[in-house]
Amino acid sequence: MSISGGATTVYGPTTNWQGALDSNGTFTISGGDLLAVGSAGMVINPEVDSQQGWFSLNLVDVIPTDTEIELQESNGSTLNTFSTIKDTQNVTFSSADVSAGETYTVVIDGESFDVTAGETPEATAADGPGSVQQP
Repeated sequence: MSISGGATTVYGPTTNWQGALDSNGTFTISGGDLLAVGSAGMVINPEVDSQQGWFSLNLVDVIPTDTEIELQESNGSTLNTFSTIKDTQNVTFSSADVSAGETYTVVIDGESFDVTAGETPEATAADGPGSVQQP
């Protein structure tokens, strides 16, 4: 699978072992905007050597519908803001503003933590909406 432009938004399944994105082989991104949210059971991330940067966040607990999520650059500038329309355990994002190796902040219902672009995430504990903690 390859994404090279446009705007792609995926609200994937909420059941575990089903990911928002799926690929029968490599998955690269070289342009456009990608926002994919869904369960964390079978997350497929873009290849680490994709031309465009991306980041992903996995949560142990489910973040419920209607939770506000903001994606920020390290300087606090907003990349994207959205409210979940389904229960969510994973957020994957890519845009021309994301660079591999850089740190980005995910704010979930007022609680924030950092992710590194281009690194496949491990599950992060969440104690319910608005209470996300880094391990």
